Amino acid sequence: MELVNEAVTRAAGQCTGSSGASSVRVIGPDGTLLGFVEIDRVVAGRCCGGIRAGPAVTAGEIQRIAAVMTLKCGFAGLAAGGAKGGVIMPDGMTAKQRAARLEAFGRAAAPLLRAGTWSHGADLGTTEADIARIRYAAGI
Repeated sequence: MELVNEAVTRAAGQCTGSSGASSVRVIGPDGTLLGFVEIDRVVAGRCCGGIRAGPAVTAGEIQRIAAVMTLKCGFAGLAAGGAKGGVIMPDGMTAKQRAARLEAFGRAAAPLLRAGTWSHGADLGTTEADIARIRYAAGI
């Protein structure tokens, strides 16, 4: 867990100014792979992109979509880069298990979420209530 927190903290520290890509595998305290966070680019100290959830979320998918978010922000004239988060949500999870997985993701990715650089919201497979749960677990 310490190595993962160190990687997340390092990625959060890189989220200042204008920078290139940063990839983080989000691991729970028991060693379970919870998901991924991809920062494609930080522009003017900001990046934007939602957090999705599903059984087939992959690092490659999150990386590709973060790059698309960079293009989307540029096309919209926003001074922001692209980012994306993904929570691996196995099929058949109960509501309680889903909530626990979202909270574990929030706690594990807390330094990056609290850095204030990544503007994140709901995406495919998540609701605003899910994002609120992740933020609360991250201490936001």
